[in-house]
Amino acid sequence: AIESKYQGHFDVALSISSFDHDGLGRYGDPVRPDGDLQAMKTVRAVLKPKGKFFFSVPVGPDVVAWNLHRRYGRLRLPLMLEGWDVLSRYGWEASKL
Repeated sequence: AIESKYQGHFDVALSISSFDHDGLGRYGDPVRPDGDLQAMKTVRAVLKPKGKFFFSVPVGPDVVAWNLHRRYGRLRLPLMLEGWDVLSRYGWEASKL
């Protein structure tokens, strides 16, 4: 749970190739298949309503390289972006997912 003092606290959040590891247990975190999705919910909770989130994950056909990382494609990427307004995308094309 997020401490109440951090709810809606931040103007900007940044995640560069980290959420793709969440919930896989490699770095001592508990094994949770939805760890990456929970991380996205946490960011939403701590951002101010007009806050910006800069987010980077490996993109391509969906795969989990146990217990290293996930790659996000047609199945999992929409789950990660659900409820977010995507302002721009760099480095990938939807047709290659």
